[in-house]
Amino acid sequence: MQRAEMSETAKAEWGSVCQFSEMLKETKDCAVKAVAMATGVHYVDVHSLMAANGRKTRKGTLNSITYKVLRHLGFKWTGVKFQARTIRTLEREFKHRPGTYLVWVRQHILVMKDGEVIDWTKNRQYRIQRVEQITNKWETA
Repeated sequence: MQRAEMSETAKAEWGSVCQFSEMLKETKDCAVKAVAMATGVHYVDVHSLMAANGRKTRKGTLNSITYKVLRHLGFKWTGVKFQARTIRTLEREFKHRPGTYLVWVRQHILVMKDGEVIDWTKNRQYRIQRVEQITNKWETA
């Protein structure tokens, strides 16, 4: 079975957050990357906001900090029901579902936009813990 590649747009977005992560010599910053890509806010700005809310450099991010930063940026989240068990099957399930989602697996968070995983875990078999749709609270449906 051939693994699907990221689209050019996704590659560019992923490359951009990774570039700034490397520039800051950052590790364990999956939450920073995911929030930056989910909200469209620059990686460095999200990094600074998370640091101001208690995230330590080169350490993982507490979920409470992630939610606090999302709220500060004007975003809300809604739990989403799903049948898939792994990232690979979730991408298939959400293939034609528009929207931006944060996906939690054990000790990692990633973003999925319009059915495409934008993360190094694409096509992997990591077990999903929860999925939440991210929306700007100021936009109307």
